[in-house]
Amino acid sequence: LQSLVENLKGVADENLAELEFTFVRDLREAFSEKGIILGGSSASELIADLFVIKVDMRRKQVDMTFSRQSVTDKKIKLNVEQVVSAYERAKREICERNVDLHVFLGDLFEAYNRVLKLTEKQMGARTVIVDCYRELIMVRQPASFRKTPSKQKFLDYPKTHFAFDMMQLRRSQQMVFNEHRLNLGTATIDVGSDSARAMFLATGANEGQFIQHLYFTKEK
Repeated sequence: LQSLVENLKGVADENLAELEFTFVRDLREAFSEKGIILGGSSASELIADLFVIKVDMRRKQVDMTFSRQSVTDKKIKLNVEQVVSAYERAKREICERNVDLHVFLGDLFEAYNRVLKLTEKQMGARTVIVDCYRELIMVRQPASFRKTPSKQKFLDYPKTHFAFDMMQLRRSQQMVFNEHRLNLGTATIDVGSDSARAMFLATGANEGQFIQHLYFTKEK
């Protein structure tokens, strides 16, 4: 009986591998038609620009992430068209926003100052990046929300957007606002897994660091 079960499992695994091969081949072709060459070292984990596409044949779904954060609210079905459209939507919503990096840095400086005030720290002190991100969301709210806060007026700012804006800011090397330089402090291994204390900031599809601290220092 055990050998029969093992044989059946072997057949099922072979079928899954065959289905995965066919699905990934079709996915590569569909992306190729859009001018995108899918990278990645395995069939179950592919890379499209800055996005990681994980194919799970057993659960019959696809996960798509940027900076280790999911880019979709719902799970993507094992459907080539759905994966392509999810990628195009995520790229549009995350990467194609019109962001003024100087304004973004100014908002971040204000958010940092708000955290300093709340924690009674001085300029230059290290603050937890997650706290700065939360304050940044509030800084970015429109005047109408500040006047009369409501769910309808709330302007969302997902972690994927923040991670992308931080990546663009670091690439631009425009890290100084009002004679104060933005600094980031990497997290230790034990802190990196704690989402209340650290955040993963991508520098590429599969590259990045867990950041624990964010702080500004006066330029000399």
